[in-house]
Amino acid sequence: MSLKDLPISDAQKAQVSSILPLLPKAEALITQAQGLVGPVSWLLGVGHQRRFLIQTMDSAELRPGGGFTGQYGVLQIQDGRMSRLSLTDVTQLDYNGNGTATGHMPPPGYSWMTFPNFGLRDSNLSGDFPTTAHIAMQVFEDEGGGPVDGDIAFTPALIGHIIDITGPIKVPGYGETITSKNLEERLHYYQQDFSAIAREQQISGNYSHTGRKAFTSTLGQLVLDRVRHLPVSKLMLVVKSAIRDLQSRDLEIYFTNPVAEAYLVAHGYSASIDNFSKQDGFMVVQGNYSISKASQYVHTTEHDDVTLDAQGNATHNLTITLDYKQTGPVYGYDTYADYIRVYAPQSASLITGDGFDSGHTVCSRPGPSGCGSVSSSSTRYCPNGNYSLGIEWAKTPWPVDSLGPPTELTSDLPGRAMWGGLTLTPKNCISYITLSWSVPHAVQKVHGQPSYSILVQKQSGVTPTIELSIDASAIKGLKSFQFKGDIITDKPFTLAPLPAKK
Repeated sequence: MSLKDLPISDAQKAQVSSILPLLPKAEALITQAQGLVGPVSWLLGVGHQRRFLIQTMDSAELRPGGGFTGQYGVLQIQDGRMSRLSLTDVTQLDYNGNGTATGHMPPPGYSWMTFPNFGLRDSNLSGDFPTTAHIAMQVFEDEGGGPVDGDIAFTPALIGHIIDITGPIKVPGYGETITSKNLEERLHYYQQDFSAIAREQQISGNYSHTGRKAFTSTLGQLVLDRVRHLPVSKLMLVVKSAIRDLQSRDLEIYFTNPVAEAYLVAHGYSASIDNFSKQDGFMVVQGNYSISKASQYVHTTEHDDVTLDAQGNATHNLTITLDYKQTGPVYGYDTYADYIRVYAPQSASLITGDGFDSGHTVCSRPGPSGCGSVSSSSTRYCPNGNYSLGIEWAKTPWPVDSLGPPTELTSDLPGRAMWGGLTLTPKNCISYITLSWSVPHAVQKVHGQPSYSILVQKQSGVTPTIELSIDASAIKGLKSFQFKGDIITDKPFTLAPLPAKK
């Protein structure tokens, strides 16, 4: 039967005609919604309570997954009802609340994590959040926190974006008004400055070790309360902001429910490291193990010169520049100890590298009168001439070692190549870490034409400057390409022939 044969008016026929093209899309949406009923019920704790580990990440003390996790909480949801969330100092868990070390060790594959008494605070070991979440959830359970159904971690940027929507937050008793601009500085001040800690302990009446985070806990409750009382219009702005934070990895989520986790993966919200099987690519992952808040004063530039040869292979020459300008307090040791790992396609072959600490000492008399003016390599430059590495976290002088290729060549993530090692950058100095590698058959054929795609991924807690240069002169039909700019999300690039002119 044709639409024109129906016993309805011309206006009704026109209305039906306009709706018909939308039916396939509506059917797809209904099918998709039906598929989400199960995971949504799971998330809401229908018939069974859900527990999610919540972790704050301090990006000023950068760790592979985004930052040092100094506070934690447990969000409980039962039949759609959400428990009141409060954050607790992680030392209460890691040290049993009484300063006693638990004696845990990091999992296999992370032997470079040499801090004694490994615990939840140091479990942020991988730039691949599902991997980090698995580690954190297991450590949390081992330390007595019980099993959880997922892990939710966020950087201060998430809170700053919320405050931009709610407006400044006044903190009673402290005389502080917190905005997105001063949020991190005030948090560090009250957690690290001795005079500020004494003041907040007096205000809160909490004179234990956890008293130094009383201001942070108070501010957290004020932000949550402000969000609960927002009008719907502003709540929608918070949701939209959270989606952007998922894309930038300032909010990272992992669910044990495979369907819910698959949804995050499918929409690019999983904060995972790609296996680069569909295109070329790389990801730089850093970890600040200086015991300091120095990461906020270090700017990272990733300069990659890619050359495509006639056989379609790609040769990368990557220079990672760490420009360390200490313009404020670091609340710890001055030298920036950064464990860097670079991930690439599994088929990639390392050619050479430089700038990594070799572990072989070239000057054994560290200190102002000993090795302070010794530069062990051109990959480290101090404009003021002071190359002193000072004291490390174990309260012994850093030895001045020779610098060379990466010391770790085995990937902690299956299906990816990885090269890494320790780098040391003295205060107000610059480090240049270089890696060269080749990727076979990086140029693909698409509809019979050559095409080259590369994915540059960014780590949570970092906004790197990317300088990408692709020399495609050896590939007929492809044009060389350059890009320079800061990236806040993973950035794909594709070189393909221009369509033929008609």
